Amino acid sequence: MQTAPPVNYLGAIIFWSYNVAALGLTAIVAHTLASQQPPHDGIHERRRRLTGHFSALAAVSFSTLSFNMLNVLVQSYTQWSKRVPSSYDRNHRSTLNRIWTWSITSTLFRDFGEAIVADQARYLWVLSALFATYSVCSYMGVEGRRRKIPRLWAFFALSQILPISFAQNLFYIALIRQPRRDQPVDVRSLPSAVVLVVYSLGLSVATRSAQTPALVALIIVARLLLFAQFSLVKTGTGTTKHTASRRLQTPLIVAGLLTVRQTYLALQENSPTDIGMALVGHPAVSALGIDLINSALSFAAWSYSGQTGEDIPADSKKK
Repeated sequence: MQTAPPVNYLGAIIFWSYNVAALGLTAIVAHTLASQQPPHDGIHERRRRLTGHFSALAAVSFSTLSFNMLNVLVQSYTQWSKRVPSSYDRNHRSTLNRIWTWSITSTLFRDFGEAIVADQARYLWVLSALFATYSVCSYMGVEGRRRKIPRLWAFFALSQILPISFAQNLFYIALIRQPRRDQPVDVRSLPSAVVLVVYSLGLSVATRSAQTPALVALIIVARLLLFAQFSLVKTGTGTTKHTASRRLQTPLIVAGLLTVRQTYLALQENSPTDIGMALVGHPAVSALGIDLINSALSFAAWSYSGQTGEDIPADSKKK
């Protein structure tokens, strides 16, 4: 006898709240950027050009992540439609009714988590993306406090709801438009080290948690640790220069070591071509992997602009 699928109202509330929060936070960040008053100095035109460049990169990031996340939802809905009993399906014919029923009976979040840790090739892309997210959050924590970026919490919250490159580019725009008013900052060394160790250990064992109840808990903890970067930096008597680059050194070393390890594990089971194709093998992996590429391109553009950790230098007044 066919039975109706189990109902999970909490999961549906989280899903719809997730989408509303993404739109709301994007609006808050956009309003923050529009409210900034960049100084009309000798490099005002350069600020305007850079704002345009990173706005374009943000648009590319949002477009690609929207496309890939939509594919995740479509795939989840399609698979759910195949699993739902025919008798149950006949009672939910309207599109809105079916979408609501799908949201309260599907296992979207677990399916997403299972997809990204399904094999070593996929996880190589995911691991790299998650460490890129950690690095960007560390940078936002230091530079956001140092430059007194308004509503910094909104940039952090947006970076936890959507893949990182979108919030990353918006944060770059905030730095460009922010009047220069550097503030000394202190980084809480011990808590920062603990967060990095726990985060790294969690990512190193993620593939072992596949098909277990621990997977969802691990994903939630990882997200909370990323948001913790917001509170690991405080205003104080520290330095106003180069703090971000120094703070990123250790995470980058750890990320490099774990990426080398994951590359070795992936190559044990896959050819280099297979690893490359894993990027487009599932929309969940594509969402994170392509966002990793967008994030790297944005960071390269940021570095080339001469903006890393400092205001636009005076000697950059180039036509």
